[in-house]
Amino acid sequence: MTHNLDILQLLLDSSFIVKLVLLLLLVASIVTWTIVFMKIFYLKKVQQEDLEFSKLFNETSDWSDLASKSHSLNASSLNYLFLKVYHELSSLKKSLNVMNDSETREYFSSRGFDLLQRTIEKSIREIEFKLTESLQLLASIGATALFVGLFGTVWGIINSFSSLAAGGSSSLNAVAPGIAEALVATAIGLAAAIPAVWFFNSLNHRVARIQDKLDIFSKSILNSVEKKVFI
Repeated sequence: MTHNLDILQLLLDSSFIVKLVLLLLLVASIVTWTIVFMKIFYLKKVQQEDLEFSKLFNETSDWSDLASKSHSLNASSLNYLFLKVYHELSSLKKSLNVMNDSETREYFSSRGFDLLQRTIEKSIREIEFKLTESLQLLASIGATALFVGLFGTVWGIINSFSSLAAGGSSSLNAVAPGIAEALVATAIGLAAAIPAVWFFNSLNHRVARIQDKLDIFSKSILNSVEKKVFI
């Protein structure tokens, strides 16, 4: 004889602890997918605008003109770094204007490049913080969701066998619903953990590619400044 288990009814009839576990996993899953869709959209926009900025940077020699043209590329990590360096250079402009060429070179050798390097390092840290924001939460969900589900499973099985002992029945039919309810908690735990882990790794890879471009661009922009000052 075939018995069909109604999963929804099992969940509705489950114990308070199991329901609480399932609610936590549902919230974790919603948070996971919210972060995933937001980060995918954001990182895609960053990469697209980085490409646009790279094209502008290669085509425009006048940095004031470049700053004007790239002002609308708000998501571009390269543009953010460039504008920070450009504004730092602008703040030094008055000092440079009253110096002769040898004084300008000496100033940059002793202090100017240090200021720019600190500006670049600070800007890169700010960019990386924004790029990786919320990713650690994905990692936490991926690491804990399965264990939360297993806790619900263990609790459900304990309840099933406790009920079996109290009722004095040795029939499998008496414990099957409780075990099925418990195993559903594991399944939902897996459903919450697997996407979180997979997208954490995938999004981290995309962030790493952006960081690599930032590192290359930071060296390129310092070289450009050096040429403007010393050549």
